[in-house]
Amino acid sequence: MQEEFNVTLIESGNRSINCVGDGKPDPTLALIKHSAEDEHNTTLYTVNSTHLRYNTSLGSQNSGQYTCVSSNRYGKDYRTIHLIIKTLEDIGNIMQWSSVTPTETAVRLQWTLHDNTLMHLVDNSTCYVVYKTKGETEWTNIIKELNKTVTQTTLILDLQLNNLRPHTQYEVQLIAQLPSANYAIAPIVMFKTLSCKYGVSVRVYRLIDY
Repeated sequence: MQEEFNVTLIESGNRSINCVGDGKPDPTLALIKHSAEDEHNTTLYTVNSTHLRYNTSLGSQNSGQYTCVSSNRYGKDYRTIHLIIKTLEDIGNIMQWSSVTPTETAVRLQWTLHDNTLMHLVDNSTCYVVYKTKGETEWTNIIKELNKTVTQTTLILDLQLNNLRPHTQYEVQLIAQLPSANYAIAPIVMFKTLSCKYGVSVRVYRLIDY
């Protein structure tokens, strides 16, 4: 029986790929990497055991198709993983700012994700927002009460920040607590609260790592 799965990971340090098989007699396990460029298969590791563990440093260049083959004299089973490895730059732009609605002392913020391959990274993680005024140097305010809306193709995060100062410029950063570390997952959003004299001003800046 052949099974296939899609797995998305963040580029980081060493990772391990594990293959498990069973049978009588004990199987031979092989991990095979498929090359899309030259249609050539490379056997990365083989063991005569029920467990294969392959340790390697996975970067974005290692994205591709990997197959674990379990075989003995009675036959073979296959399990294929389509491994997608995203760089930190990719992660920093997962969520796209979609709207900012400021008042004098509050703002409603919303981010949207349309990438199905990355949705589980956000959906299965704890996300929070840090914010500060333009003149402050530290992200001293942390808000974790984010609303999450999930459909088959879209994930939306939104929240309202209250008790802000009127006619003040703020910066907001969206953070995800991922297994390896906390990462910014959207560009910084800058907005200005309203006053009697000034209207709305919104600018979106490129990612700054938190």
